[in-house]
Amino acid sequence: MNEAFYTILLFWLIPVGMAALFLFVLFVIVLLLIIRRPRWQQSQQQSAEETRMIQTMSQQLSKMEERVEALETILSDHRQGGEVR
Repeated sequence: MNEAFYTILLFWLIPVGMAALFLFVLFVIVLLLIIRRPRWQQSQQQSAEETRMIQTMSQQLSKMEERVEALETILSDHRQGGEVR
């Protein structure tokens, strides 16, 4: 009886248990992939928004740079004695 029990355990229960464990791990992986997918899409949308914001900031900085250069020119002309209005 003991020998039959070990035979059943060794050749039937262990492989079935390992197969069940494999299916459980596979299920968890698929579940994680399904859950994470919307985050990836949200990340893409967020990245596009950040790109637009950076482009806007770059344009605004270019305008600010032009204004600073104009102010420097006015200040330089004023120091040289030629008052500009």
